[in-house]
Parts: sequence; C-alpha cells; structure tokens
Amino acid sequence: MRKLVIGVLALLCALTIHPQSAGQQGRPATAPAMPSEAEIGELISKASEYVDTYKRTFTNTKASLDKAPTPGFYDKAMEECAAASQIISAIRKNGSTGVALVSLIAILEDMSLNGARASAATMLVAMSEDKTKPSDHAMQDFQDIAAAEKNCYDISELLFHATLRYIAAEENALRVLLHNQKK
Repeated sequence: MRKLVIGVLALLCALTIHPQSAGQQGRPATAPAMPSEAEIGELISKASEYVDTYKRTFTNTKASLDKAPTPGFYDKAMEECAAASQIISAIRKNGSTGVALVSLIAILEDMSLNGARASAATMLVAMSEDKTKPSDHAMQDFQDIAAAEKNCYDISELLFHATLRYIAAEENALRVLLHNQKK
C-alpha cells in the first residue's frame, strides 16, 4: 500500500511539474482524457463483483484458513470486504471523486495482499493434509484464494490507471481555470 501511495504522489508530482513548464510557454498543458462515467461505472461494477467473489471465497475456505499457522485472514478479509463495499456504495451514490477512487484502490490492494498471504498459509496447510480424505481440500482452497486475490489486484490496477487520468484531467482543468483568471 505504501508503494501505491508513493507511486501516486510521484506521478502527481511529475504531472504537476511537466504541465507547469508547458504553461510557461503561454499555453496550458493538455492532460490525458478523463475517464467517462460509463468507464468508471464499469470498473466499479467489476470491483463490486470481485469484492463479492473474494468474500464468498474466504467464507468457503474458512475451514482451511482456521488451520493456518497464522490466524486472522478470514476476519481481515471480512473487514476489508465491508470497507470496499462501503466505498463502492458511496461512489455509486455520490459519484466518483479522486479521493474515493484512491480509497477504493488502497482497500483493493490490501485485499490482494491479505489474499496472497492467506493463499501461502493455505498452501502450508495443504502440504500437511492427507490427500485421500475428502474433507481435506486445502489445495483447492489455496487455488480459490489465489484467484480471488488476483482479481482484486487486476481491478485495482485498472482503477489505478483510470484514477490517474481522472486526477490529471481535474488538475489540468483547475490549471486552465487559474490560468484564465490571471488574464
């Protein structure tokens, strides 16, 4: 998560510095096109779907997670799903903002990290199970958690790129407005 925040700040800094130099030439800089409401809506719908899948996966794999040497993956997953669902609901109700989108990305990244750790812990459980018992299915649980984790990572990556365009377009609009007020 820290890497994500540092990356966003670095990119925003770069976007701020570069357009200022272009603006010094007498014209405002252009920014990438702002994502449409339809594009954001599709990404939010896919994020919601993946959050539901993640929650269902952790619920279905709780027995294996309970055997893991490190406890707490299930509880953390439920907290993260609740937070992601709350942010998604707020975006649907109030519309997208840079802050809401970055918040959603951060929680999806946290979900991805929890999923990666949980899948590794479940793999350890699977290695110690008796493969002949039908009740021992940690290997399948490992694969399911890994898939849910990857979904969260993938949608956060798509949201990240759309959010960068969103923030860049907002900053450019503000820069143009300020430039026009100085005239």
